[in-house]
Amino acid sequence: MAFALEVTGARSSTIPARVMRVLTQVGLAAKAQAYPRELSGGEQQRVAIARALVNEPTVLLADEPTGNLDERATRGVFQLLRDINASGTAVVMATHDLDLVRQAPYRVIELQEGALVYDSAVDEARDQAAAP
Repeated sequence: MAFALEVTGARSSTIPARVMRVLTQVGLAAKAQAYPRELSGGEQQRVAIARALVNEPTVLLADEPTGNLDERATRGVFQLLRDINASGTAVVMATHDLDLVRQAPYRVIELQEGALVYDSAVDEARDQAAAP
């Protein structure tokens, strides 16, 4: 994570604090010195998210962020993405996990063979228009 900040021109004096802030945000401050092989799959996914967050993006793109995780780790990563969104970062997530999507109170867009087949925002607008 520090390397990403260095190559993007961050002041070296601010890098350690930024790295620890993001590691704390993703729940990995205690693992700051751990090697990748010492981390679980869920922890490795959190590190990937932390690497994206360290540069303070306005939008976070997450492609199958829970694809190879067990149910517990999946819930943890999904909650982390919800928390990131609640703190002001837009999160766009691509997933094949329909159960995960159904528990989210967010806009859902479903694509099939590259075509839009469902947009929850359209259904919501239709429901509001039909309400008395």
